Amino acid sequence: DFKAGSASGELGGQRSPGGRRRLGSKGVGRFASQRLGTRLDLTTRTASVASRLVAEFDWSLIEEPGTYLEDMRIPWREKRCPKSDPSGTRLAISGLRDAWSPERFEKLRVALSRLVSPDRVGNPFEITLSIEGSSETIGSLIESTVPMYSLVGQVDENGQATMTWLDLQGNREEWVREVLWPEGSERNCGPFQFRFSAWDLDRPALLQYFSLTGSKLGLRDFRRSLRDHTGVSLYRDGFRILPYGEPDNDWLRLDRRRVNNPTLRLSNNQLIGVILLGADENAELRDQTNREGLVANAAYEHLREVVCELVGYLENRRFSSRR
Repeated sequence: DFKAGSASGELGGQRSPGGRRRLGSKGVGRFASQRLGTRLDLTTRTASVASRLVAEFDWSLIEEPGTYLEDMRIPWREKRCPKSDPSGTRLAISGLRDAWSPERFEKLRVALSRLVSPDRVGNPFEITLSIEGSSETIGSLIESTVPMYSLVGQVDENGQATMTWLDLQGNREEWVREVLWPEGSERNCGPFQFRFSAWDLDRPALLQYFSLTGSKLGLRDFRRSLRDHTGVSLYRDGFRILPYGEPDNDWLRLDRRRVNNPTLRLSNNQLIGVILLGADENAELRDQTNREGLVANAAYEHLREVVCELVGYLENRRFSSRR
């Protein structure tokens, strides 16, 4: 009986009993399952009930001309089960519409590795990908790869940024900066946390990096791995906001900035960044109706300017460290 919106008094919707914000309401998930296959079997159960609900969706019933979703009848039933059975929700999609090649599975693995925020303190959510008996727990590259340079910190509701710089030589510095912060909640983005990792991609720098970190990847494989994950991604309440951070989405215009000063500036393919937002704390950063990013309002432009300012601190210190 969940209704989308702020019926609970919270911006961005209600929360589950486990404290996670409920997402959705636009019907995109239904379109996604219908696009992947002709049939969806949904099974769900809570830990306190000795039964599970099973619903069966046959999308072919509404794919005939002149039929509508409201005409579709979805058979469901309740099945008794031991309380010891695992709880949760299972979606089984069959009648796949496309063939799955190794390349598509690799693309899926990369997308899943960027779906969940690297900062999962207090959030047990994890992803395991199983293909033909082989299983892998999906993690973020920013967590598993040592950066050459990094800047981690937060910006509070008054525009004060507290951050920590680290580099591969072991240098550590603590900074406090006042960033651009206009008055009026509708014109500023609100507080957020951030994490940037950066690399030099020229051959001598990477060979030194491999020597110091013991990385077994070659130049080509390492650059390709970074290319698949680089960009600055946005996460709200633990889950990613697309399309920010996709390889072809340079929403901060880093490549354009670098044209005028290539020695100092970082390009989009040298940086993996994470911006952590909250629906309540960043109320003016609102989704577009089509779920393709945030509304380009004053708060969004302010977020972009502040993130570029923070990247600038990283670039200046990286330039000194590189020399």
